Amino acid sequence: MRISNIISFTVAVFCAFALQGQTIVKDNEHLQAYNALHAEAVYIHHNASLFLAGEQMYYAVYCVDKATNQRSILSKMAYVELVGADGVSVFKHKIRLDSGIGQGDFFIPTTVPTGNYKLLGYTQWMKNSDTDNFFKSDINIVNPFQKNRDLILGEAMSSMVDSMNIIETQNRNTGPEPQLGGLKILTNGTTYGKRDKVQLILQNSSKDKGFGTYSISVRKIGEVSAPEMIRADKFLRESKAISSEQTLNDSIYLPELRGDILFGRVVSKTTDSLVSNVQVALSIPGMDYIIKIARTNGEGVFYFNLDKGTDQNNAYLQILGEQAKTNKIIIGENQFVTLRGLKFNTLEFTPQMARLLVDRSVHNQIENAYLDVKRDSLLPIYNNKQFYHKYEYEYVLDDYTRFPTIKEVMLEVVENVWTAKNREGKRELHIRGYDNIPGIKVEPMILVDGLLLQDHEGIMDIDARKIKKIGLKRNKFRMGPATYIGILAFETFDGTFHATYQNEHIFTHELFSPLRHKMYYKQNYEQDSSKELDPLPDFRYQLLWTPAYDLNEGSIPINFYTSDVSGDFEISVEGITNEGNPVSLRANFTVE
Repeated sequence: MRISNIISFTVAVFCAFALQGQTIVKDNEHLQAYNALHAEAVYIHHNASLFLAGEQMYYAVYCVDKATNQRSILSKMAYVELVGADGVSVFKHKIRLDSGIGQGDFFIPTTVPTGNYKLLGYTQWMKNSDTDNFFKSDINIVNPFQKNRDLILGEAMSSMVDSMNIIETQNRNTGPEPQLGGLKILTNGTTYGKRDKVQLILQNSSKDKGFGTYSISVRKIGEVSAPEMIRADKFLRESKAISSEQTLNDSIYLPELRGDILFGRVVSKTTDSLVSNVQVALSIPGMDYIIKIARTNGEGVFYFNLDKGTDQNNAYLQILGEQAKTNKIIIGENQFVTLRGLKFNTLEFTPQMARLLVDRSVHNQIENAYLDVKRDSLLPIYNNKQFYHKYEYEYVLDDYTRFPTIKEVMLEVVENVWTAKNREGKRELHIRGYDNIPGIKVEPMILVDGLLLQDHEGIMDIDARKIKKIGLKRNKFRMGPATYIGILAFETFDGTFHATYQNEHIFTHELFSPLRHKMYYKQNYEQDSSKELDPLPDFRYQLLWTPAYDLNEGSIPINFYTSDVSGDFEISVEGITNEGNPVSLRANFTVE
């Protein structure tokens, strides 16, 4: 199905959007359009299947169009969840997909008990088909800090053997994996010393057939038996390509085609009846603040597409005009799926592994003590200014005589703006716009740090000396269904006006935002690098995590360093080529 048809279909059926992110198929046209959309599959490459509290889980998400086996262009969001055998979720993540690729991570806290868990992955669109097609991977967690910590330390490990159904097992690593096609893992050696430089190359001898996006993990193996890791080639080839056929009046989940969706309904405060044709404004303050205005449809539903990222935790919603006094907003939720009948594995350890677990736990604690030095960094959100209107005039108030009140600033500094009282005796700001029509009142848009204000008293009472600058636009403009005669935008020095301002008609909603991408820490022992880290202990078990390595030209070497931990390490490469072929490669090396 063409992407333009998908967009038309999605926009059309939003008219019946429900508070659980579903819609009702009401006619044959929509039914045929729905059944024509391709099924999806989600694969997750995670760095390990057994974790100790205090360790980091890293993962890469691949969303695949099952009709073509290529990366899906349909869903822009994926959902990842870690759930325990008791049905309690450890975390629920929303992951932004860029051409079917996403990434995330989770630090295992000391509040997570020892036990068996499942890592789940899916998209909203996949919730319409059999949940057997969801990604499900076994995860074991050992927590030495909770009530069973005495079972992990020292000689008491033997009692842990009995309590955790521990059995004798062999190392599940079977040596080098066969290489796939023209892709090979090459390193500059097979044995290294501590803090040695390793050069890794993903060699591609099949030219464009090997081009694609891959995730790469390098981690210590061979100590403790763990659940078998799911390979991309096996999972994606075996996952079903069939989506369930729907019929008229069925409820379906729509694909998140344009990104994150915030939706809800407007209802009467007195009767709880749905209210149509009401304007709702969304403000997400910040440096690149977001302002959007929508109108409720015949079902009282509104929705906003948040197709760009934000580093803010809250959104502020309000009903515009007099309708705010008699109506209220109810926000909808995209619910996570509760899967029934999940089968969990059992922890499998040998008594001889006691000391290894103790050492690993101690090493984790030492590493975590230096997190401030070895910290991952959040990648910036590269957005164009979310509010696309340019101001004709900007007044940096430090360039003028400072006045304590907004009224004085408007009178002495900002031209073509004045204050007046309305019929209710409240102060208002007015703009002398280019498009003013005598006798017709059109409100200006007033923004403070990106928060839309309908009650201008909120800015009139602020100490004007806290205002950094003011932007002014005098042209008439439309935003969605609303019309304004110009914009007056205030920016404070600390940018926190929204955190202290209170108004009974403004509804604060905590955003369930997609995870921010990170630049993961890489140890560097180059001779010309800083020597600050040389005296520090280095007990990394995870030597490298690269969630999205694009191989589209020649192979670029990836350099990383071993740590003070000796033993066998595995290089794991998972991903999918541009032609839709899944890739799973393994190679081992030893640190002495």
